[in-house]
Amino acid sequence: MAAAAGARIAGPAADFIARLQALEQQHQQQAAMNNSGPSVSIKPETFSGAPSEDVRRWLERFALLREANGWQENRARATLAVHLTGPAEAWLVAQPAQRVDTLAHLTAALLEDFAPVNDGLHLRDRLMSRYQGPEEPVEAYAAAILDLCRQLNANLPGADKCAYLLHGLQPALKEHLLVTLPNADNVSDLIKAARTKQQAMRAASTGQVHAVTDTTSLIRDLAADMRRVLNRVDSLAERVSQLEVAHRQAYPSRRDDNLRRWQDNNNNGNRGRRDDVNHNRSFGGRQHEHQQDPPPPRQQQRGGQGQWQASHGRLNA
Repeated sequence: MAAAAGARIAGPAADFIARLQALEQQHQQQAAMNNSGPSVSIKPETFSGAPSEDVRRWLERFALLREANGWQENRARATLAVHLTGPAEAWLVAQPAQRVDTLAHLTAALLEDFAPVNDGLHLRDRLMSRYQGPEEPVEAYAAAILDLCRQLNANLPGADKCAYLLHGLQPALKEHLLVTLPNADNVSDLIKAARTKQQAMRAASTGQVHAVTDTTSLIRDLAADMRRVLNRVDSLAERVSQLEVAHRQAYPSRRDDNLRRWQDNNNNGNRGRRDDVNHNRSFGGRQHEHQQDPPPPRQQQRGGQGQWQASHGRLNA
């Protein structure tokens, strides 16, 4: 990167980039030849100066890598410079030598030009816009919030840190903590309570999944048992049918006689019932005819009796 910049730009800036590159190569050769130096170094990430990048966080990460790799002042300054890319690389080339001649000057210049103008307001906005993800562990969310709080103010009170932590927690965790710890000012206690609640929620969710799985397995087993029972019933029904056929073949005459006797009795019973019905209808008809004939008058009855006596007397004479 530094070589490319030197090829494009002439003058003192290009000479500065060339010196940085040469110094980096010299340190690499010394580390390879000297067993006391680190044989393999951990390389830092590049910094381009994009708005989404946090220059403060990047410099802190670089300081940790410098300590881990054992870089001295000149080696650390050269390594930091060659890991600037894009707009940050162009910015480095344009800087006067006295502003980037030491690691402290280079770090201060990066913070002055790439950190937000109102750093405190920017950090507060990031704190208020940071929310815990649906599957994000409480520990990871808390670490991100506390890191922003440290950048905002290393001496931020515990109550303020707890307020920032509560603001972006998942709704279920936030509601639980507002009830159990309404005036929380201890960060450790708040994180512990949130972690315990999150573990309980996950365990309950896992239990529900297991319950559904167990119910599904039970239904599947019951269905298999029902199929086996139905198959057994079908087999028994087929066996009964075979036994009935065999019985009819073994005793055909007895069965036919019984059937014929039952039919005869049934026919005789029906014939007797029909005769009774016809008799009742005839008798009822004659009674109805007698009821319709009016009785003879008394005079006709007397006259008729005299005529009968007269005719009877003549017959006797």
